[in-house]
Amino acid sequence: MPFSDDLHVMAAPRRAYATALGQRAGGSWRAVRRPALVALLLGTGSAFSATGHVTIGLLVSGFVCWSFVPLLQIATAGAIMRSSSRTLPFGRRIDLWFMGHMPWSLWIFAATLAMGTARKGWRVEGPIIVSALIPIAWTSAIAASFCRVVLGDAPHVARARTALHQAVTWTIALIYFAYAVALWPRIVAFLGNT
Repeated sequence: MPFSDDLHVMAAPRRAYATALGQRAGGSWRAVRRPALVALLLGTGSAFSATGHVTIGLLVSGFVCWSFVPLLQIATAGAIMRSSSRTLPFGRRIDLWFMGHMPWSLWIFAATLAMGTARKGWRVEGPIIVSALIPIAWTSAIAASFCRVVLGDAPHVARARTALHQAVTWTIALIYFAYAVALWPRIVAFLGNT
């Protein structure tokens, strides 16, 4: 299986990252394949959860529309892992970083399946949102292992990098969500009615 390394990172991140560091890096495709897979997963998920089916047109437009997510992940990870004691090419770091995306990928797949197949009137959003705590915690542990093994950070530096990355990521996600649902006008309207 071509992405089985990702499953190994999910199960035992330190050991899997150490093994991956010992393997040949490969070409530039390796730096792009996992982020592209994330964009494809998000595009497919958004099409299926919204319509209950997937067409080539929906798949392509979803891939293009959601490709900003892995690009933001590359930017935030790149900024945070820039200063490291290890000298690995940036593309190699990105490939190894995205090996840790499997908890989110599985969650996105499960959430998509739940939303796309839910019976009319079923409210599945609440359990889906609560279940996101699992990949949040799991990804934090994987990110800390990445910092320890791939970047060669001391434990306290790895924890600090992970906390900074999570803070930046969730701030961006909150800003995007607030913009997407017009949160500020809703707050103003709510406060104006009280």
